[in-house]
Parts: sequence; structure tokens; C-alpha cells
Amino acid sequence: MILLRWRLGVLPGLLLVLALGALAAEAGSFTVYPTQVHLSSRAPSSLVTLGNQGDEAARFQLSVVSWEQSARGEPHFTPTRDLVFFPPLLSLAPKAERKIRVGKITPCGASEKTYRLFIEELPPLRSPGRPDTGTHVRTLTRFGIPVFLEPTKPAAKRNVELTDIRPGHFSVAVRNPGNVHLHLHRVRIKGLGAAGVSVFERELASSYVLAGGTRLYEVDVPPAECPRVERLEVDVTTDGDTFAERFEAPAGVCGR
Repeated sequence: MILLRWRLGVLPGLLLVLALGALAAEAGSFTVYPTQVHLSSRAPSSLVTLGNQGDEAARFQLSVVSWEQSARGEPHFTPTRDLVFFPPLLSLAPKAERKIRVGKITPCGASEKTYRLFIEELPPLRSPGRPDTGTHVRTLTRFGIPVFLEPTKPAAKRNVELTDIRPGHFSVAVRNPGNVHLHLHRVRIKGLGAAGVSVFERELASSYVLAGGTRLYEVDVPPAECPRVERLEVDVTTDGDTFAERFEAPAGVCGR
């Protein structure tokens, strides 16, 4: 079993900041397991374990949203009543753990449905009689767990294309025509010259490609390297698969 830990103050983009002054800083941590939830008609509910690894009591608030994603990876969230969870609010003593149950109340469909279960740390309650001195900064974490509702007949598909071809630039499109998500752990692009010599290599960000979606990666090729590129290789590693596509250097990228 793997527990992932997020320390407050070290995850840009996942943090909510509550500023109470700027003379000191407090930090804590919590653990969540698992970091993905999979629901289906056979497994309509699941448990998530939330742990407080800090030395102070912590409070948390939960919420769930429907999750879509743009071609460039930006998430889009909308309110939903497709899932239920309990408890919606909880407090954890130092080093304590609590189980959270997540379940579906919507039927499985032809395509996978995707959600995020957000766990948000709340500000600590002030002790009676303890004045608010306004001399601390408290950084609070908000983390979204992907929740996948399996379709009635899962069918995984994928392909890779080159798009948006122009001088010194192209885009790699990882397309998902299937009805379940792809989790891209690694996308590596290589530009090869004569005799297969590597001219450039780019390691691109991991991402999800939701059912029926596309993930676009933009690649710029420096002018000094561009004329030597004869072929492009795109290697993709997902949860349970590794696949590769090979392309001749497309006309228009380097003035060909």
C-alpha cells in the first residue's frame, strides 16, 4: 500500500491560502489512500482513507463535482448529484485516520463518467479565550481525487497525430476515441536525424485524456536543430500500456 503525502506550502496550484498576517507560518500534512476511485455496477461504492499526519487536530470539508478537461489539460468542474459521500465534514486528531465512503447513485452509461472528490482542509477552531493576534499565515490544502464510473462495456482506444504544423512548431495530439480514460504517465518526443541520431528530445507533462477527448502538446523546434530533423518519434506510457508512433518530419516544420 502506497500513501502519498502532501505537505502544506509545497504544492503550487493545489493550495488555498488563508492569510492572517505575515510574521510566521504554520504547516501540516495529511495522507490520502487511494488516490483514485473506481466505481462500477459491480462495485457501486468504495472507501478512501484520510489521515492526519500533523501534530495538531485538523478539520476537513468534502465536495464532489463532475470533471471534464480541455485539450490543453485545463480541468472544468460542474456541480453534480451523481455521487454521494460520507461524512461531508470531519475532524481528525493528530495521527488519526478516518474512512470516507464514496458511492454512485447514477447508473453506468455507454461512456465512462468522471468526477473529482475534493478534500479541503479548514482553518482550525480558535480555543475559547485565545486572542487572534493576526501574526500567523495558515496555508490550507485542497486536493481532488479522480473518481471514475465505469461504462457498461469498456473499450480502450488511442491514437497519436501531428497537428498545427508551421515553421519551427508542431503539436502532438493524443486522441482517445474509446469510452474509458487514458492516464498518460509519460509522453516523450524525439527528433531524429541521419542514421537515427537524436537531434532533440522533449519529456512532456503527465495528464489524463478522458473518454472521447484529446490532449494536445505543443512542441517548438529551435532553428539550429530543425534542418537536421528527418523523423519524429512519440512514445507514450499509460497505466497498462506503452505505445509509439513514428512520423516523417512533416513538411512545413523546417521549411521543407
